[in-house]
Amino acid sequence: MSLIFKKFILDENKQIIEEGTGTRVLCEVENEAGDLNIIMMNKKDLLEAGYEIPDNHLYEKETEESPSFNENAELDASTKNSVDEWSNESTRLLLDKYADYLELVGPMKQFKNKKLMWMEIAKDLETVVGIKKTYIQCENRYKTILRRKRISDNNNSTSGSKRVKVSFENEIKRIAAKDDSVEPEVLQSANNVVVNVKNTNLSKAPNTIRKKKAKSILETLVEIHNEKETKKQERHEEKMRLLKGFLEKENVHKDS
Repeated sequence: MSLIFKKFILDENKQIIEEGTGTRVLCEVENEAGDLNIIMMNKKDLLEAGYEIPDNHLYEKETEESPSFNENAELDASTKNSVDEWSNESTRLLLDKYADYLELVGPMKQFKNKKLMWMEIAKDLETVVGIKKTYIQCENRYKTILRRKRISDNNNSTSGSKRVKVSFENEIKRIAAKDDSVEPEVLQSANNVVVNVKNTNLSKAPNTIRKKKAKSILETLVEIHNEKETKKQERHEEKMRLLKGFLEKENVHKDS
């Protein structure tokens, strides 16, 4: 399960809470369903993802030397900037830029691969809305939005479920027009299958699927029946062969 880092958890002394070995730190994270949880995370993984881990010694020094230190601050300024939560504005910008750049990714295009595209989107976020994100954070945010969309779609396609709003629906539709993987033709929920028809050529897809399925079942039943009949005939022939052999032995015995 993928987790999105949200913030560091601090104790009453405004210090990060570390594991005994000092290799892991207590953090608040968001799971695929959008729920918040508090878990221990590996420091190395956080650093590689571009997060700055507060130093407890720096907190102690600032507290002693600076009377204006804000005791209610959970993170220092640089760290808070790097882990700033995603706003609707920054998320929409990310999705819009993704839609703009998607067709520019390829060996002979502006972006050789998607990593370079995400790096450019991270620059756009810093330039336009003033938040600093790594390309990995940008990509993870995009994946989170798609996961939430799939959860909403599954809920809305389930009979009896209360319809829920799909976040950033317009932006996702714009991306889906260029990327079929965002909205696959067949969406499967726990109870049914919904065919997402994008053009008139696929308008008969549900009937085609049902006919193929029905034909497959019929063929299977015929094969089972034929197999039973074949085995029945083989057993009959075997019995007749044994009976014939027995009668021949009886006749030989009588003649002797």
